[in-house]
Amino acid sequence: MRNKVVSLLLISIYFFNNSCLFADVNASTKELMKQARKYMYRQPLKAIDYANSAKEKAVLLNDSSLLFDTNVLLGSVFSINGNYDLALEAYLNAENYLDYYDLGQLADFNLHMASMYFNLENPYKSHVLNDLAYNLYEDIHDSTGMAWCLNLRGLVYAHEQDYHKAQMVMDSSLHIHKSMNNEDGVFIVVNNLSAIPGDELQKISKLKEVIAYNEKHKNKWTLAENFNNMGLLYIHTRDLETAKLYLKKARWLADSLHANVIKRDNLLYASQIAVQENKYKEAYQNHLEIMKINKLINSVDRVRQIEDDAYNRKQWVHLQNLEKKDYALKVAQREKLNLFVSAVLLLVVVILAIRMYHMRKINRLISHAENESQKKLQLRKELEQKEDVIHNQNEILNLSKKEMTDLVYFIKSKDKLLDNVIQMLQEAQKKSVEDPKMKIKSTIALIKNFREKEMKTDLFINEINKNEQAFLERLMLAHEDLSKNEVVLATLLRIGLSSKEIALLIDSNPKTVNMARYRLRKKLNLETDDNLVSYFESL
Repeated sequence: MRNKVVSLLLISIYFFNNSCLFADVNASTKELMKQARKYMYRQPLKAIDYANSAKEKAVLLNDSSLLFDTNVLLGSVFSINGNYDLALEAYLNAENYLDYYDLGQLADFNLHMASMYFNLENPYKSHVLNDLAYNLYEDIHDSTGMAWCLNLRGLVYAHEQDYHKAQMVMDSSLHIHKSMNNEDGVFIVVNNLSAIPGDELQKISKLKEVIAYNEKHKNKWTLAENFNNMGLLYIHTRDLETAKLYLKKARWLADSLHANVIKRDNLLYASQIAVQENKYKEAYQNHLEIMKINKLINSVDRVRQIEDDAYNRKQWVHLQNLEKKDYALKVAQREKLNLFVSAVLLLVVVILAIRMYHMRKINRLISHAENESQKKLQLRKELEQKEDVIHNQNEILNLSKKEMTDLVYFIKSKDKLLDNVIQMLQEAQKKSVEDPKMKIKSTIALIKNFREKEMKTDLFINEINKNEQAFLERLMLAHEDLSKNEVVLATLLRIGLSSKEIALLIDSNPKTVNMARYRLRKKLNLETDDNLVSYFESL
């Protein structure tokens, strides 16, 4: 038992430590992602390091949601830095962990892919994916997501030189960000609006506010883009010197950040100034450098290869998933079969257990019935024996009653005889001489004394009391208040003597005996004489 407790404790400690470890890794991953977002527009290269570290920890956790978020974040950072091939690869990796039932996650993925294809100068794919993202955001009532979709749609329209549509959708995006008090979103849209021709002075004023905001928050990447756009606005206003100043600032930041996209736009704007100043050689050199950058960041073959690799990986993952599902299906079928067999075996065991229980119950009932039968047989034998004893006792009682009745008659006859003798002697005394008279008188006195002595001792009643000693004890225990004469009367009634016989025995008359019986019955709360005799016989 102690070993089991120790084992359970060790297992608990193991899982607790693992859960704590995973909790720490999870928190560490989110902190790294937070740092990556913080440096995304300040130091993109540093943000890439943070995003890669977050991805590695997400792989350790094997958390699909975290793997999706870290890959999308990594793609965003690569995209800002102009590494579109790596950005596309990261986004396509994120697709492997995409939860298609999570509409918010699906909308975010489509928006990032739309932005990716816009940077790769594929406006058709960008429009399709952006519209899909917008519809998803609309379904889940995500206004911020809809605003970002409108912003990207405006950028695509601007790239296609449809400036009217670009202005309209970006204004809608700006309105949503303002209503949501999203300051970052407002400044980003204002920056993008500055690239659209028209209202240059007003846009310069607003863009200066954006520049001040980004300088305060040290958003170097965004600031470089702001300087580029400010240079473009001054080109439109023909203030080429001021435009050069802002473009120089943008170039310096782009070089320090290795932001190839910003550098490309900067060279494009610088070429426009060179053309206006008739510096065609400088414009040509800028054009050559732009071509190099485009070749670096926008290789169609490389993009197609990445897409093909991603498709192959997706097919391979799909095939693996099918194999896993097939294996899981076989395992599930085997488990179902095992479960069915186990259920059948369990049912058989239950049936056998129930059957054994009923058999034991039946056997117990049979055994109980046999015991009851034996008990009944034993009770019947005992009853027969008791009936025999009672029959013998009744016979003895009847015999005793007959003997005592005969004795009563004998005594009564003796009394009559003695009365006759006394009467004869008394008559003889009257007729006899003096001496014989004295003798006869003595004889008469002797007989009287004998008779009185015999009646006083109550020999007959004493004999009855000896035979009915048990009855007398039970009677006195039940009725302590009975008088001696009542006890004698109860004893004579129990042995079956009638009132006449009792009167004859106690030298009384039947009427007196009946009155004594009546008083005794009332004292015992009995209704009839039959009840009185039956009561004494039952004691």
